[in-house]
Amino acid sequence: MEADTVSFNQVAAPVFDGQNYQGWAIKMKVYLEALDLWEAVEEDYEVFVGTLKPIAIELSLPPDGTDSHSKRVVTPPVDATSNWMWQLAKSHVCSNDAGVHQLVNHWLRTHAYIQDG
Repeated sequence: MEADTVSFNQVAAPVFDGQNYQGWAIKMKVYLEALDLWEAVEEDYEVFVGTLKPIAIELSLPPDGTDSHSKRVVTPPVDATSNWMWQLAKSHVCSNDAGVHQLVNHWLRTHAYIQDG
């Protein structure tokens, strides 16, 4: 890749901040079209169990009241460095899913329910 060109995977996906949905939707459509992914959103694809592939992972911290950049969107890898970032982002998703499962499905729906009854 030449020094004056930028891979589109290096451009961060637009993040919806709760304001100006129409503007964000246009930016997201352009972003997904550039990655050749918009057709998957627009068309009514038949999806089989186990075939979903993430196109982006948004990692964010709880708001702390300041205007800090506490969000990051990671897209599938294009090189070794972005591959490690992608793997790390996927591990964060798995860890959070496991935590939610333990808290909601296990503790709240079994132990907390039994103790209340």
